[in-house]
Amino acid sequence: MVVYGRSRHPGTIDPLAMPTSYLNTILEDSPVAVWPLAGGSGTELIATRDFTMTGSPSAQTGGPDNTSTGFDGSTQYGNTASASALAPSGDITFEAWAYLASGSTGNIMGAAPSTGDPFAWLFDLSGGKWRAAIGQSSGSPYLDATDPSSITTGVWYHLAATLSGTTLTLYVNGSSVASDSSTTGSRYTGSIPVHIARYNSTWPTPKFNGRLAYTAFYGSALSAGRIAAHAAAGVA
Repeated sequence: MVVYGRSRHPGTIDPLAMPTSYLNTILEDSPVAVWPLAGGSGTELIATRDFTMTGSPSAQTGGPDNTSTGFDGSTQYGNTASASALAPSGDITFEAWAYLASGSTGNIMGAAPSTGDPFAWLFDLSGGKWRAAIGQSSGSPYLDATDPSSITTGVWYHLAATLSGTTLTLYVNGSSVASDSSTTGSRYTGSIPVHIARYNSTWPTPKFNGRLAYTAFYGSALSAGRIAAHAAAGVA
């Protein structure tokens, strides 16, 4: 696995006023939602599906454009309002830039009701490895793909997952690392919120301890080439 380092981008750019090269790259793929997570903000750029932040997550450096949000793994997290566009029944892609500070478990981002077991899709950290999953109504995975390599703390990673038909593929730093097409049960969809740095209020722990930047969701399965382009565009 190639682990990407980060370097500072000079100057400060308001993505709403002047799109950055990284944001331009992902906008080419018509995302449903983009959360830059710049400086502790939960602002969403496409349809104002903002994260309501709890516990005042901190402004941090790193990630595309050298700005990100830090979560303490305990009291800091966020969630959007419910929206059916965030958990459609067709193909999807979800992605995030993630930097683990400590720990071997933690929920990064996912679509799930505010309470209860079900989830539609998620990224988490399981046994020190990145995992993507598509859920069923019982709360168990419908599809589940885990990176076989262990995570290095203190390093930025680009994560992306695509669901194409009944195949889930996990990409790390632009490369496919795991896939699953052995479905279990029935896939869960619906009008539900997206949560950042936790699962939901029924399952408040484990939360993510680290930094997150440029999380996004798409109503299509992006190609391997486009995933690689996103990963490359975020590195400078």
